[in-house]
Amino acid sequence: MNWLKISITIATAITLVTMIVMYLHNPASYSKAANSSFSLTKGPYDEMKADLTSQIAEWKNSGDITVTYQNGSFAVSRSSFEFDLSESFQTMKNSSESPWYAFWDRTDEVAFPLTVELGDLQVLNEYDQVIDVDATVGMLNENASRLSYENIAAVSASDADQPGVVSFFSFNTPDAGKTADIIQSFEISGKTTFSFNETFSSADDQSLQIAASSLYQAFLMTDALIQERHTMSEPPEFIKAGMEAWVSSRMNRDLKVYNPFSYPMMIKADSAGDQLEIQISMVGGTQKYQVETTHNQFIEPRVIQRYNPLLKPGQKVKISSGKEGFQSETIRYSLLSGIDPEVVTADFYPPVPAITEVSPEQAIQTSDAPVDAAPAQGAVNESPSTGETQSGSEADEGTVTSTVEPDEEKVTVKQEDPPK
Repeated sequence: MNWLKISITIATAITLVTMIVMYLHNPASYSKAANSSFSLTKGPYDEMKADLTSQIAEWKNSGDITVTYQNGSFAVSRSSFEFDLSESFQTMKNSSESPWYAFWDRTDEVAFPLTVELGDLQVLNEYDQVIDVDATVGMLNENASRLSYENIAAVSASDADQPGVVSFFSFNTPDAGKTADIIQSFEISGKTTFSFNETFSSADDQSLQIAASSLYQAFLMTDALIQERHTMSEPPEFIKAGMEAWVSSRMNRDLKVYNPFSYPMMIKADSAGDQLEIQISMVGGTQKYQVETTHNQFIEPRVIQRYNPLLKPGQKVKISSGKEGFQSETIRYSLLSGIDPEVVTADFYPPVPAITEVSPEQAIQTSDAPVDAAPAQGAVNESPSTGETQSGSEADEGTVTSTVEPDEEKVTVKQEDPPK
């Protein structure tokens, strides 16, 4: 039986290498710098600085920003903005829990705002009777901090002290009331970072995950910058995969959000039955975005056969049927005309292998079988967070469970339309 053990060991090594390559190609928690129109290439500081300098120059030379108000509009030149790269990189360093030079080695990418100020306020001061200059300048600086190509609507002078809803998110969950009690209401001061773990320290795990995920969805519909967010290893049961924000104080997994404005963001949670509602308001704010999460790049689970010497010749037992892997994309749509949709996150959930136990004689017969052999069907009881599988039914007479090595696998990639 030594040759069989050797073949199993080789198959195991191939399986592990394949899974590592797939994970590196599609990391489980890849996240684009949310709400940011610029990106940096991993490399030495001087190279990153040169790259960012080039992107800023391109942005400044791309024309004017149109600022609309109730009875008209005016233009603000992008060349009027002054960027502080040293302070920008310091902000990046402060927002990272790892050394700044290892910033891009993290699985979860962390966004950071550029430090920028509008140098010439003359154009805005000419409209100080109809717009709130300070609030409008804050919006312009925030757009510039992301190198955004969006135009903006000025804050009306009459609405300067009136908060407006910038984001509203709701979904059904049995824990709606409990989650709303956790979040209640709070503010994020201007130019500061919100940390979920520092703000909410006492609740059961499920309610924490729902609270963090619902807040994350609400923040995606604002101009706040998602500095840190993590996904789960398997699709969550409490919310659609790709919409979650996994938090854990013990494992140092946090949800961090930066308010780039000079005035606070006001967050409030309510519930009505099983309906959880999250609302974010700001002075002079209006809703600008909608988000949608879709699934694609479906990958069928590997089929792993392992032998059990206690099985009868020809006997086969389904241990688990596996779970399909897929990629989840969250797309943000602007409610303003002329702005293209933006993919803000792309998360990958690897497939969970299907496992079948066979007798040693059956394992010998199938060891040279083609890898596209169809998997058997059966029931499975799976852990939602770890991917571990357990037998959900009794096997045939004389069948017991034993720890053995995988013998063969199958990988098939297929394209499907996102579920409706």
